[in-house]
Amino acid sequence: MRDITGIFLQCILIAVLILSPVLFDSRDIPVMALMEVLIFSSALLWFLRSVLSGKIIVTKTTLYLPMCAFILLLSAQLLLGKVTGGHLGTIYPYITKLYFFKVLSYMCLFFIIVNTLRSRREINRLIFTILAVGVMLAAYGIVQKVSGVTRIFGVREAEEVLLIYSSYTNCNYYSGYMNMVIFLALGAFFAYLAYLEKERGYRHFDVFEGWNLIFLFAIGIMTASLLHTLSMGGIIVFFASSVFFYVSYSEKMSQKKWILPAALLFTAAIAAVVSAWFLRGMLSRIFSELAAVLGNINTYGLRVPLWARAIGMMKEHPILGIGAGTFRYIFLKYQPHVNVSFAHPHSDYLGVLLESGVIGFSIFALGMSSFFKRYIRLLRLRHNSYSRAIGYGCLASAFSIFVFSFVDSNMRVMSNALLFSAILGIGFCAIHSRSDGAEDEDAIFKTKTFRVEGAVKRAALLGAGVASFLYLANAITSLAVADVYGILGSAEKRADHLETAIALEPSASEYHYDLAYLFSNGFSKKTMRNGGSAGKAIAELESAVRLNPAFSKYHRRLGFLYSCVGKGERAVEEFKKAQDTEPLNPFNYFLLAAHYFNEATAVRGVNPAGSGAMDRGVAEYKKALSLDPALTVYRHRDIIDDYGSVKRALKEYSL
Repeated sequence: MRDITGIFLQCILIAVLILSPVLFDSRDIPVMALMEVLIFSSALLWFLRSVLSGKIIVTKTTLYLPMCAFILLLSAQLLLGKVTGGHLGTIYPYITKLYFFKVLSYMCLFFIIVNTLRSRREINRLIFTILAVGVMLAAYGIVQKVSGVTRIFGVREAEEVLLIYSSYTNCNYYSGYMNMVIFLALGAFFAYLAYLEKERGYRHFDVFEGWNLIFLFAIGIMTASLLHTLSMGGIIVFFASSVFFYVSYSEKMSQKKWILPAALLFTAAIAAVVSAWFLRGMLSRIFSELAAVLGNINTYGLRVPLWARAIGMMKEHPILGIGAGTFRYIFLKYQPHVNVSFAHPHSDYLGVLLESGVIGFSIFALGMSSFFKRYIRLLRLRHNSYSRAIGYGCLASAFSIFVFSFVDSNMRVMSNALLFSAILGIGFCAIHSRSDGAEDEDAIFKTKTFRVEGAVKRAALLGAGVASFLYLANAITSLAVADVYGILGSAEKRADHLETAIALEPSASEYHYDLAYLFSNGFSKKTMRNGGSAGKAIAELESAVRLNPAFSKYHRRLGFLYSCVGKGERAVEEFKKAQDTEPLNPFNYFLLAAHYFNEATAVRGVNPAGSGAMDRGVAEYKKALSLDPALTVYRHRDIIDDYGSVKRALKEYSL
């Protein structure tokens, strides 16, 4: 049974490593759910096997404590957020719940790998699975760009077509993934060279010896695709990580010292030639993009002003954070550019600090530092060439993503985070694996055994394990099915689908907002008067605001509906909240101005100029124009009840 379950576990791990990057970098909720269920099912299989065997053997690692602490922190965010309505903990429990399951799956994947991989054959299976997927994605990405294909695998078109690369909707995230794979491939390559030296007395490097050519081709094609993305951050990280790998590994390598730089230069030359060939017709665009990057090097695009403003968010919830995944809603209050939306802070470290607070950032920093402190110490003690090569390859992979995380949010992408977890586990297993016939150098796994004696205890543990899995699977699949209902369906059945999505996941404000949009016929005053269900729309928007009070769009739309049905005080209240949550959005001020204009012209035939409502409307209108001079009443006269009177009155205010 142990052999059968071991095979199933390996198959599940391989499936996760293949599917997570291929299925559009696992950014869709149904794909996330698939990955999570696969990982949790592997954990259940390992647990059942252990309980039935009568003992649970857990490999010791310094990451367990910080992992548990971080999960407890996210649980506290969810609980406090629901109890206090966002005053403590997360301001939006639904999105934090999504991130909770994602983070739990990352940790679970690491746990399963370090507790199941023992032989080098098992380690190599995962490594070559990752390399095969990397080569496939690299080759497809190059063909995709050269042929000008705008759809991923012919079925999905990204929001920003210029950014797609291979199966990824953003070339920067692809370059983060590819950096990790390239250095894992380098580690495997030098492990193979060490094997040749030991088994065959191999002394001279031959490009055509065994797998050498395959390794060099794989590394070359992946490097070419990385350069092909034109991701400046990814390219800089690649060269920095190459230097790190050379400096750290060259002291311990058993082969001749010149082989490492020669291999790096050879693969770099292949990549450069391939890239030059593919990009030969794009040189002018490349140079213009490079010039633009150099011209904005002082701000690195919009990142530096973004980071400067994001620091101000620390005052929201400095201890526990604003809640995992909620940055995009809170940052509307601080963003430096109204026409650019930011889903993430473009820095994983800043994101952890803001969303999980000082406690979460400390847990992350101490956990990673303690793990890699022990990892590097054991790696330096190992004399076995296989353990060193794979260990340093995994270390360079981790180094690449750690450096990249300073200027981007790669770890927000599930496929990248899963690969990072897998690489940590593979590196851990490689440096702890037993060496053949060299007992003095063994840094073998240290384990803790928990005996499971008695039928009652076994039955209780089995029941608890199955119940936990079913609970997680049910919660995850509910999120996925709700998302499917929320985005699919014909126009005639759209409302029914949204109501089903709300029944499945009532904490998701997006479904309430979309349903309100349907009931109000698109938030247009004219269409609402021709059949819009304002009462139902208001009820759904009130639910959306209650679930996610930080999103200004909900307040703005709710204020507009209140204004349409004559609830002036409630309308002003919601418009003010919209302004507080997104002060740089001119439309928040314009809608309030329009509401006051409609109040001022409620009585026909009376000049509204000089009235209190008109004065208040003019004040708000001036604020809107200061943010966007083109946002005039003429452009949105459809929401002005008496446009002619308002236009004449505005002339008296020199507007």
